[in-house]
Amino acid sequence: MTDDDGGLAFTEMQLDALKELGNIGASHASAALTTMIKRDVIIDVPDCFVCAVERLKDMFHDEYGRYVGAYFDTVGEKKGHVLIVFPEDVSVMLTGMVMGDGPQGGRPFTDEDREMAAEIGNILVSAYLSSISDFTGIMLLPSPPLMSVGPLSEVLAEPVRIVSESFKNVVVVKTVFKYEGNTFPGYISYIPDVATRSALMTKFGIE
Repeated sequence: MTDDDGGLAFTEMQLDALKELGNIGASHASAALTTMIKRDVIIDVPDCFVCAVERLKDMFHDEYGRYVGAYFDTVGEKKGHVLIVFPEDVSVMLTGMVMGDGPQGGRPFTDEDREMAAEIGNILVSAYLSSISDFTGIMLLPSPPLMSVGPLSEVLAEPVRIVSESFKNVVVVKTVFKYEGNTFPGYISYIPDVATRSALMTKFGIE
């Protein structure tokens, strides 16, 4: 379905189906992250919505100064994009726990953190896409990540440029992370392309 400006319009049922896919992916991603850091992490999917590509940054609460982003293309049977974004302090906490240093927020983000953040992102996205593949029978694999560290506008600049080459509007499956009773603003946003969305809807019995 298309809207007047050539973007995409969705019914409530279609958005619910995409949100359910996000929940399936988030469940497996949270299990993978829990295994990595040896602490329970829950990933929830509170929302699924359509927004203009240039407004993609508006889905983030830009109040943390610096962010770490990992952008992936999906390859395999179908195409799309996945974007993971954490505040830099949250990324430092996660990489510290994976490296056995414990949660150490407040210290500088190092080259070692960057390498570990890329590995965390790759494992999260692989688990996320694998679970969707298992559920739908559609092969989805992640490309190597494009990493970026800095202000939110810089972290999102290249992903937005890439996605805007194909879309005016995108479907965003918003994700938040819960750790030891606290909610922190990490996001995994899966943006399937038109053909992939159509195939996913067919799997749900939705046209």
